[in-house]
Amino acid sequence: MAKDYFGVKEFYDKSKMFKPFLDRLNGFREDLGKKVFLTSSNSPAQKHVATSDHPGGYAVDFTTEENSPRRVYELMVKHGFGGIGLYRTADRRYYYHCAFGGKDISDKWLGYVDAKGNIKYKALDEKVLKKFFGEEV
Repeated sequence: MAKDYFGVKEFYDKSKMFKPFLDRLNGFREDLGKKVFLTSSNSPAQKHVATSDHPGGYAVDFTTEENSPRRVYELMVKHGFGGIGLYRTADRRYYYHCAFGGKDISDKWLGYVDAKGNIKYKALDEKVLKKFFGEEV
């Protein structure tokens, strides 16, 4: 079992996080070998879609010191996260979503802002991933 890398203050209410999800998250963090900064956990006040796994303690959003978004993605897949979201800001900062997979066991998407400033989502496939990672398409 992996060390507990996340403190109580990093969550809205750590006691209400789904324990198998926290175990998986700690294993991911251990393999990553870099700090993971939670940006959204299980707060009911944070804005998420109605079907979100966040309020139930099954999902988090985060950023990390890791410079390779492909490595982060591959480790999320390796650790069996059912929901994986990838986001990149205009200034090329990366954000991630990972969920245990309670509702949508195999959701993987790219989140982006369109020309009108709306957040849009695109299903991940190898072509989308290569473009996101800056690799040849």
